[in-house]
Amino acid sequence: MRSNFLGGAYTLRSHPLAAQTCINLYVEPNESGSGEPGAFYGTPGLTRLSTLTQHGCRAMHVAGGYLWAVYGNSLYRFGDTWAGVLVGTIPSFFGPVEMADNGTSLVVAHPDGWHSANLSTGAMAAITDSPQMSDVTFIDNYLLGANTNGTYQWANLNSTTIDALNFASAEGSPDKTIRTLCDHRELWLFGTNSIEVAVVSGDPDLPFTRTTFIEQGILAPHSAAKEDNSVFWLGANDSGHGVVYVAEGYTPRRISTFAIEQAIAGYANPEDATAYTYQQDGHHFYVLNFAEATWAYDINSGVWAQRAWREPGTGELLRHRGNAHAFHRGTHVLGDFEDGRLYKLDIEAYTDDGDPIYRERTWPQVDTENKWSKYHFGELIADMGVGNGGRVSFTDPLLDEDGDFLLDEGGEQLLADIVSEPGADPKVWLQWSDDGGQNWSSAHERPLGQIGQFRNRAIWRRMGQARTRYYRLWTAEPVRIAWRGFNLNNTDVANG
Repeated sequence: MRSNFLGGAYTLRSHPLAAQTCINLYVEPNESGSGEPGAFYGTPGLTRLSTLTQHGCRAMHVAGGYLWAVYGNSLYRFGDTWAGVLVGTIPSFFGPVEMADNGTSLVVAHPDGWHSANLSTGAMAAITDSPQMSDVTFIDNYLLGANTNGTYQWANLNSTTIDALNFASAEGSPDKTIRTLCDHRELWLFGTNSIEVAVVSGDPDLPFTRTTFIEQGILAPHSAAKEDNSVFWLGANDSGHGVVYVAEGYTPRRISTFAIEQAIAGYANPEDATAYTYQQDGHHFYVLNFAEATWAYDINSGVWAQRAWREPGTGELLRHRGNAHAFHRGTHVLGDFEDGRLYKLDIEAYTDDGDPIYRERTWPQVDTENKWSKYHFGELIADMGVGNGGRVSFTDPLLDEDGDFLLDEGGEQLLADIVSEPGADPKVWLQWSDDGGQNWSSAHERPLGQIGQFRNRAIWRRMGQARTRYYRLWTAEPVRIAWRGFNLNNTDVANG
């Protein structure tokens, strides 16, 4: 019997109602219409490209044939190599920044205003006539951004020079404009409780004309991002906040779930969330970073999943290392949120710069209407023989088919000289909970198969009985992951 294996993260306050997890995995539906409905694949790992002196990536942008990245208070430029060249500095070290260009100059918008850099020479200077504009976008040869006073202001046409009178206010609602974003030659003016959309007019004094008013605002200014012909943001209005939206035309459509919204409500400062988008192997992702966690929405499948980095010392799952994304020289590039590392988001990498990637799926059994059910065995349906070919060379306790230690006649553990290098003899672990995810069984280990062992099977036998059950499957092995399903053999218990 097939179990409810495939699916996204969905954990509610009442764990017996829903306690599904999906950590460092993503779902790919089978579009052929035959065979398994789909599979979990492992999210890309991180391969280090370089290490910069300043710490904490704040933004990335590609312009003029270069990748530009702000780390700490420093702007770096990357050309034909991944050795960053220091261009200049800005006043602040922390907090998100935005970047945009007009084909000649790059503007870095930070909490103290604007700096510009020449795209050809890299010469950098402060734009002294910019007000407190920590935001910037580009539309039809205008650079503009939101001011801290709630207005938005623009530079002269094809210039970075800002006239003192080049400002306006969104007028449909008295809330402040806190973020601007250009999409399909339309200017989105995000307020705290509303959004206005404008287009460029022929009026030199007021070059932007409002076309649409949306009664939904933005909570986190740096959560606004565009991908797959749509605009995404973490919303707010007069009624509350913490819902993620996508624009369908000019109508906001809720894409977050109750489970995601409850998670967001538990974070200390959701207004500081940042986001980036990318497309890889046909999947478009909207990635939303909070201080406590990272959530990724697969635009193609509509599935939410958690992206996490496991701290080596404590094993605690923390937010993902990536903080900003750019696509440069055919490479998906990520900047580390905390230190100076620059990464390739690598579908062929199975560690995060050497750190194990923890992958977990928790899912409920098929509903038995609260009757007792006896579980004879379960089997993971997956690509097997995925070992990485490493050396197998040391001792490990032998286990029986139930995952228990095998003992000799004298009661001593039997050992085998087959413990391997990481990923050479990869394993997967299964636990189950019979009380709605409150308590879990011990972890039962099974092999994923050494390299070439394509007929390997991961089977758990004599799994006990329960009225209701959750299963948790996990691994941190540095190998390719393709989990297609989990089959159960169970029977109802008489008079259950």
